Amino acid sequence: MTRDRTQAVRRYDDGRERRASGDLDGAARSFVDAIAADPLLFDAGQALAETIAAEVRAGSIASPPPLPHSASMPSISVVICSNRPERFEQASAMYRRMLEGAWHEVIGVHDAGSLCEGYGRGIASSRGEAIVLSHDDIDILAPDFAARLARSLQRFDLVGVAGATRLAGPAWGWAGHPDVHGWIAHRPGGSGDWRPAFWSPWPAVAGAVVLDGVFIAGHRRVFEAVPFDAVTFDGFHCYDIDFTWRASLAGHRIGVCGDLGLVHESVGAFDARWRDYADRFVAKFPGCNQALRPAHRYEVALGSPQLALAFFLRLEELASRLLASGVGR
Repeated sequence: MTRDRTQAVRRYDDGRERRASGDLDGAARSFVDAIAADPLLFDAGQALAETIAAEVRAGSIASPPPLPHSASMPSISVVICSNRPERFEQASAMYRRMLEGAWHEVIGVHDAGSLCEGYGRGIASSRGEAIVLSHDDIDILAPDFAARLARSLQRFDLVGVAGATRLAGPAWGWAGHPDVHGWIAHRPGGSGDWRPAFWSPWPAVAGAVVLDGVFIAGHRRVFEAVPFDAVTFDGFHCYDIDFTWRASLAGHRIGVCGDLGLVHESVGAFDARWRDYADRFVAKFPGCNQALRPAHRYEVALGSPQLALAFFLRLEELASRLLASGVGR
């Protein structure tokens, strides 16, 4: 997308004026226009997040009806590597609730030596046409998750809720804006506020090359064609970027679908253990060691899951207007 800083600044200034006058709807429209014109105008991204938060707190926007259940829903195998029984039971119950009415199974791997090894075993024992690889500390806000997932899998071979359309280093966020995308809510430790966040306003982005491993779903044929590298990545880091990068090199269609409505209790940690596996990734793909570029996560704090869901639905509505006019991804 061609960036237009002049147009972006004009729309950003308009948004600030509208917000100051109390026109939150007009302000939100102006701020999303500004980001679409120039994704590097970071002030507009945070202003959009804060304006949507003000709208949902005021109850000034109506939620659209849920998507109807999709007749094309594939059978789903959910694989969760977890050594925490309570977390696994909570995640299993959540997926059973979200996938009610569709054929599904939840497979737990409770003694994984690494995520590559554990997911590999889970996939081998699964029966679904599509496979979901999930962390055990997530929740899902969207009541129509199953229909949204079916829609995503019709368009893409592999989907996640956060990722990048360019690989620059040993983490998907390394690419920075304007190449990072996704929506997710954080709730560190499983208590306190829900913190909906986005990297770009687009509900679904095509052309991704790497995904975050908190949630990866795809057609069985992808996982059969691109096995996990359990030799190089014999721990719990960089398995996701390695797998999805190789899937993209193999020609599979990868999408970032933030509109699935995920909540994650962790924001991740880039510690010494991660650095070890990052070095392994760079050694495996020597060209993937470019300079780190700024990646801004636009985040607010809201007091309930209902407000967090309303936040994402409003963002989706704003982006849909732009997409209908031919602007965006």
